Amino acid sequence: MGMRDDARKKLAMTKTLVNDQFWNQDLRGEDFTNCALTGVGFNGSDLSGANFTSSQIANCFFSNCNLNGVLAVSTQWHDNYFENATFKDIDFRGAQINQAAINGAIFEGSKTSYSIFHDVKLTNAKFSGDFFSVILSNCNIDGVDAKKANFERVAFQKCSSQAGDFSGGSLKEVSFLESNLAGVDITKSKMERVLFHTIDFSNRNLSNINVKMSQFLECDFRGSVLENADMEGCGFLKCNLERAALNNSKLSGCNFGQAKLEGANFSGSNLKNSLWGDADLTEVNLSNCDIEAGFFEGARLVESDFSGSNLAYANLTSANATGSKIINCSLYMAKLDKLQEDNTDWRGSNRKEAQKEDKKRIEAEDWPTGVRI
Repeated sequence: MGMRDDARKKLAMTKTLVNDQFWNQDLRGEDFTNCALTGVGFNGSDLSGANFTSSQIANCFFSNCNLNGVLAVSTQWHDNYFENATFKDIDFRGAQINQAAINGAIFEGSKTSYSIFHDVKLTNAKFSGDFFSVILSNCNIDGVDAKKANFERVAFQKCSSQAGDFSGGSLKEVSFLESNLAGVDITKSKMERVLFHTIDFSNRNLSNINVKMSQFLECDFRGSVLENADMEGCGFLKCNLERAALNNSKLSGCNFGQAKLEGANFSGSNLKNSLWGDADLTEVNLSNCDIEAGFFEGARLVESDFSGSNLAYANLTSANATGSKIINCSLYMAKLDKLQEDNTDWRGSNRKEAQKEDKKRIEAEDWPTGVRI
């Protein structure tokens, strides 16, 4: 049985339905375009292929509905109910979905461009295809299956994605802001220009992770394993990497400015052109690394181990290398001005290879700037 004639006439005249009930009806392909629906009950109905384009839908009931293939372009959904609804291949381009719970939904990326999901529970959802310019805010996507999904310019803000699987897909210009990624598998994803802000990666096995030109801001990597990682050009500004293992990794051009790195292991890694300004590298293992043109100005290098590393063109100006091992290192054209070096071990390293002390610069920096009257 389809929509009642009186309801169809009302909809045609006013484009509004309030508290009407259409339970267990055949509404396949029905036209609800440009309508305002409030408190309408569709429980148990077949709405497959229905057209809701440019409609506003609030406090409606879709429990046990078939919503396969619904056209919902530029729609606004607020506080609707979808318990046990079949949710597959809905065209949500340009739509806004607020305050809903949808379990086991299946999303095709090409049908979600420019959509916004806020405070939506999408547990055990399946994402496939290419997702472009989508925002998910305060959403729960725990257990999401995104193995065959590619995300570009997608934002996950304050979302929970515990035990989600992003392996096999790609993330480009994606942001994860204050989100919970506990147990999420991203090690096999291709990631480029991704922003991770205040994400907890502590005590995780992220070996062989592949992420390029991305930013980790104030993230927690304490005790994590990132061996053989390919993370060239990434930033770790103000991150905590204490006791993390990043040995034998590709980290050229990385920025570890103001990071906490106490006890971390970088042995055997490529760290060319890396930045370490004002970072804490106490007891860090940097042995057998290529750190050509590394920038350590003002860094704390107390009891760190640089044995066998290439420090050509490196800048250690004003760094604190107390108790460090700089053994058998190449120091060609390195800058060692104002280096603190109490009990530093230089065996096998030729300090004459380094640049001569820039006395004029040192005098200028030490010159009093205060004006006395």
